[in-house]
Amino acid sequence: MLLLCSCSYGPGGKEVDEPGEEVDVGVVKLTIGDKVFLKSAEYETLHELLIHMVEVGDISKYEYDQFDGMFYAKRIDTLQDTDTQGIMIYHNIEDDNLYSSNLMKKVGGVTFRRANVGTNYLPTNAPCEYIILLENY
Repeated sequence: MLLLCSCSYGPGGKEVDEPGEEVDVGVVKLTIGDKVFLKSAEYETLHELLIHMVEVGDISKYEYDQFDGMFYAKRIDTLQDTDTQGIMIYHNIEDDNLYSSNLMKKVGGVTFRRANVGTNYLPTNAPCEYIILLENY
């Protein structure tokens, strides 16, 4: 698992620690590989937030494939799908329609479930947290 190896700084220079730490209302916390971001929950979906993050230079790239009306990430920053690994998105949103119930990770005492929908269906209504990483197929 490629979770946190270091800390990053959020808005106003506030240090962000480990995944699973409590997040304030109005903020989305994203761990992308070994980078941590605190972002405003002003965007409706994770897809929109990732596009914004490329526009402002937080991440270098966001590429996706569309299948059945859903957008599935192929590349997010330095994480990229290969023949043996894929981008997996975990979240702590309690909505049965947004995750696979048997695919989960516990981080910092918080249960994160793997998303079963595309980034355009994953909400950023705060407080929520996403962990985005590469996993073997």
